[in-house]
Amino acid sequence: MRWMATLTITALLAGSALAQPPGGGRGGFGGMFGGGGGIGMLTMKEVQAELKITDEQKEKLTKLQESMQEKMTELRPKMQELFQGGGGPGDPDTMKKVQELTKPIMDEVQKELKETLKPEQFTRMKQLQLQQAGVMSLTRDAESAKKLNITTEQKEKLAKVNEDMMADMRELMQGGGGFGDPETQKKMATLRKETADKATAVLTEEQKKTWSEMTGAPFKFPEGGPRCGGGRPPVN
Repeated sequence: MRWMATLTITALLAGSALAQPPGGGRGGFGGMFGGGGGIGMLTMKEVQAELKITDEQKEKLTKLQESMQEKMTELRPKMQELFQGGGGPGDPDTMKKVQELTKPIMDEVQKELKETLKPEQFTRMKQLQLQQAGVMSLTRDAESAKKLNITTEQKEKLAKVNEDMMADMRELMQGGGGFGDPETQKKMATLRKETADKATAVLTEEQKKTWSEMTGAPFKFPEGGPRCGGGRPPVN
């Protein structure tokens, strides 16, 4: 399947469970995986301008991305085994295994980024990562969940929201339109928005306020860039 080949190159743009269809943004499955620990997002000129990335840093980031892709190619056989087992990109168990498989590389990417970026650049990058990943990332991001004092009950509710979204995604994918179909993409956008609203509703008002502080000033990702709903919940 063509999407499997795309996935093997772009799975290092990994992290978020809020899946985005290939073709819906740069890097195909970049929205599904959340930006390769930040490197995928940092290839966008708008983000580079926001972080004031220097030419020297751009060169280092390019080399880091190339290294990621090489390591991802080495993982291709294992990735193919996972998806040939019957679980598609909308299957939670399969995606969990994919994230476990790529975690060592993600950790290395974070280490390299921290050495390449200035402290203030790295801090802003992390804020943009949270905006991109959205509230749903709290089911996997232990550090952020701790800062927000997310309860076990809230994690369970967020997990249920995610499961419902995955089920709806599979239904859309099996509908025959395909990811390249404009109508399917429109329905996917609506699904992401609805999922973001449901996830945000799980938070208390105090948690929403803290989340907004953690994500920093709102950043408008360019059209076609990473899109994972629920980045900044409204604060009343």
